[in-house]
Amino acid sequence: MHMLDKFLFFLIVALGITSTQAQLNFIRMEPEFGYTWAHHSFLEGITGTLTHAVAIQYARISPGQYWSQIWNHPETGIEAVWYDFNQKHLGQAFALFYFADFRLNNRKQKGQWFFRTSAGFGYITRPYNKVTNPENVIFGSHFSSTFAFAFYYRYKFSLWNAGLGIGIRHFSNGNYQSPNNGINCPSLFLHLSFPLKNDTAQFIKNSRKIHFKPKRHWQIFLRAGINETDIPGMGKFPFFIPGIQYLRQPTYKHTWGTGIELMMNYSVKELLHYENIAYSTYPSGEPDFKRIGWFLSHRFMFGKTSLNQALGLYLYNPSKKESFWYSRLGVEYRIFDRWSVSYSVKLHYFMAEELEWGISFRL
Repeated sequence: MHMLDKFLFFLIVALGITSTQAQLNFIRMEPEFGYTWAHHSFLEGITGTLTHAVAIQYARISPGQYWSQIWNHPETGIEAVWYDFNQKHLGQAFALFYFADFRLNNRKQKGQWFFRTSAGFGYITRPYNKVTNPENVIFGSHFSSTFAFAFYYRYKFSLWNAGLGIGIRHFSNGNYQSPNNGINCPSLFLHLSFPLKNDTAQFIKNSRKIHFKPKRHWQIFLRAGINETDIPGMGKFPFFIPGIQYLRQPTYKHTWGTGIELMMNYSVKELLHYENIAYSTYPSGEPDFKRIGWFLSHRFMFGKTSLNQALGLYLYNPSKKESFWYSRLGVEYRIFDRWSVSYSVKLHYFMAEELEWGISFRL
């Protein structure tokens, strides 16, 4: 799937989360100052530089939505970021995020604390090239998946808001193309927020009592995509992950689940074949490349949209590739009553194995 397709899908999901009838709208700006943090010792030669960035955000509060009320009216929206790694081999990044800022105290107070989570896509200006830029073993392609977390304080003045925060951004293409060691960028940032003048929406207190009945159901899913091994030049191969899971939603905010999935990653099959030819690693025959995993999952619910996390164990993994456990982060959007689409990244520790596009059906 091309980067434009990924961008359009992400934009549709973001608009689905933020579109409402009554809104409070903001334009925000955040200058950032940080550094590139090496999470592997062999990356220290091209990391450790001071970085700077500028983020421009469009944020909304949706006071008329029930999910907004129960989450203490979070601010959600789109963020455009220019990031300078201040290192000639890494270049710069241009990224587009969807973000959600969760208010941690009473919204009526002038001083407020927020926690932010965000995810999106970026464009890297100087990726790896075996001739012109072989030193960049962090970014293997122009395309990059990216996510961030932040914690900040904001004070409300009469016509604008100002604050200070700390956060971390991660850039990685999820093994879409090797090399793909990725990078983490902790930073401090200033926060400036300006409410739009034509905004007349007010906070709406929902007076009717909503009785929530816990929900339980089974869901079948298929995740798929394309990725590459850690050896540059081996080529991209597809992967397919069919599975089934049982979900229980005890409250409006949370859904818990457990399931089992079959992982068929053909880049792993190619890697096993390469190792056997090059090093005679498997004299008794190449092991099965397929894997079976069992996982526990949790979802933060925002109407039709959810932010998903999962932790899994390999029940069947004869190739012994990667660790014995894995994790997954993603977003899911319900497009019809029973059908949903999703985007997620599968990780081993902090290293991404693949970027997954999924479709699911509620039984």
